[in-house]
Amino acid sequence: MDGHATTNNKKANLYKESRKELYEFFKYQERIKKAQDILLDQGIQSVDYLGVGHEGVVFTDTRNVYKVLLPINNNTFDFGIAYRRKSFFLNLPKDLKHLYCIELMKTKETIIVKYPFEKGEKCSSYTEVEAISILTELWQQKIIILDCKPENCIRVGETIKIIDLDGKEYNDNLFLNMCARMYLYSNYYDKYEYTEFQKVKRSAINNFELPEL
Repeated sequence: MDGHATTNNKKANLYKESRKELYEFFKYQERIKKAQDILLDQGIQSVDYLGVGHEGVVFTDTRNVYKVLLPINNNTFDFGIAYRRKSFFLNLPKDLKHLYCIELMKTKETIIVKYPFEKGEKCSSYTEVEAISILTELWQQKIIILDCKPENCIRVGETIKIIDLDGKEYNDNLFLNMCARMYLYSNYYDKYEYTEFQKVKRSAINNFELPEL
């Protein structure tokens, strides 16, 4: 099908995603239980499980979201670097459109990322207009997002909210490269097969003459 997405492909991907979530829930039961115990030690009770990833486990009590950092590769994970990356989202204005102002809670074992809960839907794509709005806010706050793929966002009504809260020190070159990546995500992510898109994205690093740009 020339590498292009179809409605059937998208339905199949949604099915695979739901199967993957169920698999991960059972596969990582030990991590999930440990994360719940850490929250209980902090007096945070009655939480609902939201998801698990390589870095941590996510819950909500319908007021806030709590991401407990429990990495799969604990021996190679640097909690100091993780704290610095997330600290860019501390003390942000609370009325931002796309970014959450977070709290970082240090425990004896780990770090808990806390930010306001909003009921939303998974984001599988964003438009160029939405990308420009996100980039404008990131530029105003002088934050570089390390991974700006749509899956690291949610849709709250008509608004895109970033939930993968890993930042980096701002500079103009990194910002231009982030603009290029988000342009590619907004225009080609649904059109190219995964491996093809990743190749184009890598080719775009400091290469603003790329045909797709």
